[in-house]
Amino acid sequence: MRKSGKINRWTGKFASDELEAEFQSHIFDVNRRHNFLAVAIALPLISGYVLLDSTVLEHAGFAIALRLSVIAFCAALLVTMKIPSLSRHHELVTATIIFLLGLVMNAIVWKEPSLGHNYYVGLIQGGVFISFLLRVGIIKLYSILISTYLIFLIVSQGKGQPEEAILQAVVLLTMFSLCGFGSNLLERHRRTEFLQARTIERQNAQLKRMLEDIRLDNARKVAAMNTLVHFVRTPIHQISGFTDVVMNALSQAAEEEGKLPPDCLKSVGYIKNASNELAGNVAKLLAYYRLDDGAAQGRPAPAPLHEMARDFKEQIAPEIECAFSGEKIEIMSHVEPIRIALSSLAQAYNEKAGAISRMDVVLARAPEGAAIVIVDDGPGHTPEEFRELAKPLTKLDRYLTSDGSAMPMAIRTAARAAEVCGGALTYEPAPGANRLTLRLKDLAPAEGEAAGEAAPAPAPDAESAETAPALRAAGAA
Repeated sequence: MRKSGKINRWTGKFASDELEAEFQSHIFDVNRRHNFLAVAIALPLISGYVLLDSTVLEHAGFAIALRLSVIAFCAALLVTMKIPSLSRHHELVTATIIFLLGLVMNAIVWKEPSLGHNYYVGLIQGGVFISFLLRVGIIKLYSILISTYLIFLIVSQGKGQPEEAILQAVVLLTMFSLCGFGSNLLERHRRTEFLQARTIERQNAQLKRMLEDIRLDNARKVAAMNTLVHFVRTPIHQISGFTDVVMNALSQAAEEEGKLPPDCLKSVGYIKNASNELAGNVAKLLAYYRLDDGAAQGRPAPAPLHEMARDFKEQIAPEIECAFSGEKIEIMSHVEPIRIALSSLAQAYNEKAGAISRMDVVLARAPEGAAIVIVDDGPGHTPEEFRELAKPLTKLDRYLTSDGSAMPMAIRTAARAAEVCGGALTYEPAPGANRLTLRLKDLAPAEGEAAGEAAPAPAPDAESAETAPALRAAGAA
């Protein structure tokens, strides 16, 4: 059953006893510590009034003896707050001490023949001990305030100064009313904060469960893709191999017998092409889904971008003249997603080998890490076409057509890999060329970050200065 969070207007407590008990358990140590500190500060302060008692009161000896004896007894009660077996009664101990201090005030008023020298007693001293009564329950607080005020009204009678008695009574009533009203607001505010903290804690727990469900869902998807590859890849390779065997057998039969059924080799070729296309599509789809899994497997590691860019150059088909330039750069990032991105881009360029004759690969530093710039002379894309190619895979947007059923995954995979590494894949059409930039963020923490300082921007070094013209030249190629 859900606990009611309604707060009583007069008592400042929760309407639900179970919720109130939970709140008291939650703030027990805080209240005990505040009560102890407040009483420990108030007792020496009140004991200092003995100096004033000795100069302004007619029965100074009685006032000093009473004040010091009650303070000594209150100090003994204060010690019980530090005893583990008695500390749970800290609220009752605090209320008792405050009530005794109020009795001391009223006893001094009762003993003195007039009210002329007692104004400081009801005003200053009352404000001191009321200030830390705010850590006492509302019921106990109201009881102390009302009883102390009624006793004052009784002992102040018959002093021969009705106007002075009325004035001090009004002052005490105003002070006690403000203290009671303020304590009520404070208790209600503390319980409201407690409810908000419980709500935030419950929402955080729900968020953690949702994140865990998402993580498990992603893990299930990756596992499903791995299982798909396990069950599909081997039969695909077997079909492709069997197709080669059948084509060789048919070719040999045609040579020996001189005749072959029409379009037989062409049909077998279709089977082989379809199996190869299926194998390639499965591999591309698996690479796309492995990006998040690879980034979640560990923390960023040193990524030798110079070596990885050279490997990318080696993957480019021989028909394309590929040139590489750049400085030696190593950043902290997710290595496997970067390799997948470069491999996917290499496949994309190789598929357009007939339309591309030359490409330049430039590796250079960027404001937050590094950038691999690829400039080619092949057919370009409009910004809308590139956004369509790079958008995340959320649904099947291409079905079987005359061109096949393969979905363009290379740019999409590279864009997702850059996003996983904190970077981005951007495209800029240039006159007679296409400029593709793979921006990678250095995920290493800044040197001043641990000390709460902002890391200064790195100054460009000699190698970066030499690479900048290469970047501009590649963009203008």
